[in-house]
Amino acid sequence: MPYSKGRKNRRNNVRIVNALHDSKTSWKPMMSGLVNNMGRRRVFSNAVNSKCGFDMDAWRKKQNPAGRNRERLFIENTKKENNRTMVETNLTSSQIIHDINSIKITNNKEYYSFNNNKSYSIIYLSQNSFDKGTVRITKPGHYILKENITFHPNPDNDFQPNISSIRNGQYPVGKDGAYHLGFFAAITIETKDVILDLNGFTIKQSREHNIQQRFFSTIELANAPFIPKQGPSSFSNKDNYIAANNVLIKNGKLGLSSHHGIHGNNMSRIVLSDLVITNFEVAAIAMNGATNSIVKNIKINGISQDIPLLSTYSQGRFIRTFLKKVKKENPNASLNVYSGHKSIDDIINELNASLDYTKNEVLNNRELSKDNIFKNENKLYDGNAYGIVLNVNGVVINKMITERTDTMKGNENIYLENIDIENIITEPVEIVGLSLKKEVNPSKEKMRAFIVENSPAYGGKSQVGPIGDVFEIEKTITVNNRYKENVLSNAQLIISKYINDENNGTSNIIPEIINWVENGTSLITEMNKSDIGFTYGGDSMGHHMKGNIGLFISGGKDISIKNLNINGVISKGNRVGNSISHTSDNIDKKLGSTACGCCITASNNIFMENEKIYNIVSQDGDSTETKELNSSIIHL
Repeated sequence: MPYSKGRKNRRNNVRIVNALHDSKTSWKPMMSGLVNNMGRRRVFSNAVNSKCGFDMDAWRKKQNPAGRNRERLFIENTKKENNRTMVETNLTSSQIIHDINSIKITNNKEYYSFNNNKSYSIIYLSQNSFDKGTVRITKPGHYILKENITFHPNPDNDFQPNISSIRNGQYPVGKDGAYHLGFFAAITIETKDVILDLNGFTIKQSREHNIQQRFFSTIELANAPFIPKQGPSSFSNKDNYIAANNVLIKNGKLGLSSHHGIHGNNMSRIVLSDLVITNFEVAAIAMNGATNSIVKNIKINGISQDIPLLSTYSQGRFIRTFLKKVKKENPNASLNVYSGHKSIDDIINELNASLDYTKNEVLNNRELSKDNIFKNENKLYDGNAYGIVLNVNGVVINKMITERTDTMKGNENIYLENIDIENIITEPVEIVGLSLKKEVNPSKEKMRAFIVENSPAYGGKSQVGPIGDVFEIEKTITVNNRYKENVLSNAQLIISKYINDENNGTSNIIPEIINWVENGTSLITEMNKSDIGFTYGGDSMGHHMKGNIGLFISGGKDISIKNLNINGVISKGNRVGNSISHTSDNIDKKLGSTACGCCITASNNIFMENEKIYNIVSQDGDSTETKELNSSIIHL
């Protein structure tokens, strides 16, 4: 329940806030192994036989032979129909392969040069192709890796695009510019008719770039990481967004990545073949809105389990751009906290010093102190993660969809074969936030509530900073319900205090909370005055937590899966749904701690053949091999 209502919930606010500072909970591990429906039926039947001295199977064989014949005929006809449909799907996949093979590559051979290569040439990629930033593939052709690649661009410029590449349009950073938060990919494919041959080599982030650029995909199947009007800020618009079309990526390994191995939106005719993907943190493959695509012979060898920093570190990195805007427009901006006056320069300098110190300690393999707000104690990713995500067009950060509507696009005619997914292991952390303020006018409040319920997670329901970063109330209160400062929360607050349409991003921290910070009032008083409560079920960016999932199909249509092996989807820890602020009527408060091998929701005509799912474990939530929600699935 996101909002406090009435006197009862005001008492709840008092109880909750008083307990937030040192709350502790107990938990018991829950887990499950390899189980399937046939196995459950067989165990039940055997148990009945042994207990009753009765042969249930022999008895069944004597009952209603005519009915059994009709059932057998129905099953045979169903198998024929399933096989016919599978053949049609295979023909579609054959046509996709045919179109890829029909790309007419010339004998012209060149090394990569942004926007200067001749279309349909053989184009070689070497380490120096990546040294100044993302390789943007904007011309059709056959691209071949010549060596292993470690992505480590412009370290002397804080891994940001240099001035000349911004001015010539290679890496746009202004309004609707995709690179304003840094190099979000090693390779972008933003054209049609591309063969990318990794040639047996590996592409990975350097360790330092992995630490400093926490939002990254090794390969992005578009010129921007979000479709227009989505994401924590504006990365594109309807006139400049370009997705990949008729693309083959094959024969190599994708290594260390702070988010995805391969990611894309709204692409078509994509073939991913003979790839090994490892040491990612969010998903190995995330295809949102793909159509007529193939994913074949893929080995996903697990999430990175050596992540020294929490997601708050990337928030601290990305928020600096907005602090600079505040300083430029309000040179005398300040924030008053219990420790005294904080100028905009103080807040910028303290944040930079903390980030630099943290980075140097990590790179020199020194243990961070416990009071460092960026420290990740257990080195596991602090959110939910996936092996493969197939979603309708757009972000997959909101609640699970329960119905595929007419407005949902893509995620159709996709064929997966020979897929191995292993070791999707994280320790998810739920971030309790503060809800948004209600409107006094009933009609305006009704509209506001509708927008909140249907808006993307970035700042849609909680009070956040400029990049969708949730204001973490549990880390910012003392035992006396006063503000407890840190370098990130100070930055979030001063940006919201001096908010305007140009510098705020997603910032929406309300004046009453800033008043709580600056005047030393009680949080309970300000919450009751504003009629706000706590928000639950989200991670540090407000993403709706859905648990760890091996294969996640959301709103799919006509998808065939053959030879799927999932081994090891594990959710560790007890940091979801256990905050003292949770009340008994919170629904699905443990969803973020669940583990699921294969989850299929709001999907039609999903064909599965020869799937093996085992070692699905949650230490503090439900674990399920296969979850099917509002979907039509045929197991062959």
